Amino acid sequence: MLRAFLLSLALTTISLSPLHAQTFDEAREAYLQGDYATALSIARDLSNAGDAPSQNLMGVLYESGQGIARDPIRAIAYYEAAIAQGNTHAMANLGDLYLNGWDGQAPQPGPARQYLEMAIAAGNSGAANSLGVYFHRGLEGQPDYARAMELYLEAHADGDRDAPANIALLHLNGLGVPEDLFEARRWFTISADLGLTRGILDLARMWERGEGGPRDMIRAVALYEQAAEQGSDRAINILGTIYEEGADGVPVDLTRAVGYFEHAATLGNRFAFYNLGWMYENGRGVDEDIERAIQLYHVANDLGHDGAAYALAVFNWDGIGMDVDLIEARRLMVIAADRGSRPGQNDLAYMAWEGIGGPVDLLMAEQYFRMSVEQNNGLAAVNLGLLLSDVDFPERDIPLGYAYCLLGIEIEDDPEELPGHQEDCDLIASELDGKGQARAQEMLAQIR
Repeated sequence: MLRAFLLSLALTTISLSPLHAQTFDEAREAYLQGDYATALSIARDLSNAGDAPSQNLMGVLYESGQGIARDPIRAIAYYEAAIAQGNTHAMANLGDLYLNGWDGQAPQPGPARQYLEMAIAAGNSGAANSLGVYFHRGLEGQPDYARAMELYLEAHADGDRDAPANIALLHLNGLGVPEDLFEARRWFTISADLGLTRGILDLARMWERGEGGPRDMIRAVALYEQAAEQGSDRAINILGTIYEEGADGVPVDLTRAVGYFEHAATLGNRFAFYNLGWMYENGRGVDEDIERAIQLYHVANDLGHDGAAYALAVFNWDGIGMDVDLIEARRLMVIAADRGSRPGQNDLAYMAWEGIGGPVDLLMAEQYFRMSVEQNNGLAAVNLGLLLSDVDFPERDIPLGYAYCLLGIEIEDDPEELPGHQEDCDLIASELDGKGQARAQEMLAQIR
């Protein structure tokens, strides 16, 4: 799964300025308790009476679709009404809305910056964090990480809860500052101590990987469990993978792993659907059930999982749990490859080379072999070498083919594959004289 460290671009914290009138306090409390219908009812009446905090709350409800059908355009109107009365939270919320875009509407940098700077000038700390995101994302062309860091630090100093994780992200990736995993862990710890799910997840991953400090799987699992208790489907799925594989101090527990995958799947996590399908395919913690595995892979594929598309392609190719269907296998392999599946890219290239499930297309084969090689697939590098050396390849280049084959041996992560790779490389080398092999070594140095 992806498991990258992401910017917090959503409305993670909605701030509603208090009003002395008890009725708005009731609306605010109803909102915080998740009683959106009551919040909407109270806020609408107050909004019609011209109360700016209630107008901001109406904007929040319409933007998020809480208690009423989502309608960002109406949200904008409410935010603008509140802004006209100087409400700083509406300024920040409208700036965030333009920063993120909505329902197919692209972000609008101009209005985003305008309202966020207006909110900052009025003392809204959350707006400083959001403007940091603005510069972090490079909405004016190129990212300005130094400016983003300044704004994140300013927001943190003013008490913004989202800023520490963004500061950690810059340190983690060396953006605008030298890469510093220790500092990244320190800032993710600050975020986690504030109770933010995102910070908890990223801190857990650093403990799991031993980044910025010692590795401690017990500590990592405890943090993942904390995030899971907050409803994080990502954390729940990760816990499933940990118990399925086992780790230092965490024994394999397949029953527990299946339970976590099932829980995460009920929350719509595509990785969990795939992982659960894999458990059924291989009889891990459950009785082997290919039909059930196929059903789960279909759900995961519909949700965009590359591995699920690849699994279904292989099932159609080999006739596992279904009739052989090479046309469908190739269609699904295209989906898997275009989603970034490393084996999918290699296998699609092979299908195009051999004309399996569709026409022979050697240039397509080259393209997808190269894509897989970029992901350090040793088999794909060897296959690319064989393709480039093939007499039928339009731009046959045997030295380059030999270079890629040697690269495949270097980057192969499965020792059992090495003897076969060596045989293929020896076959290519047999067509080269001493000068050709020397040229291949020069090319290998260039493509490493």
